[in-house]
Amino acid sequence: MYRLLLFFDGAIFGVIGMMFLGATGRWAQTVGISLTNPRALTDIKATYGGMDLMLGIFFFLCAGRENWQQAGFACSTLVLLGLFASRALGIVMHGTDKLMIQLLIAEFILVVANGVALYKLAVI
Repeated sequence: MYRLLLFFDGAIFGVIGMMFLGATGRWAQTVGISLTNPRALTDIKATYGGMDLMLGIFFFLCAGRENWQQAGFACSTLVLLGLFASRALGIVMHGTDKLMIQLLIAEFILVVANGVALYKLAVI
């Protein structure tokens, strides 16, 4: 049952990674990032593209191996918590828009879901 959540996490991170690797400038504009030089383009491609894609693959691997699921949920919970907390801080410090609120809500839901799965796997 929990493996479906890890597959979902893998799909989300994997798709975001592929989108940023394939169309970096277009997807950066979606979240308001201006890529003004090759260094910025490369850094966004590495962070949003490469890192997210590899996290997605890791979550898929964890979903497929029962003895890896606890590690997968620990990783997903911490990564999502980092995204949620950083986004919340940014919203408080700099203001927000509809997209940032939607992402914050989605991250919160995923933090809770992954955290509950981690807790249940650790307790069982």
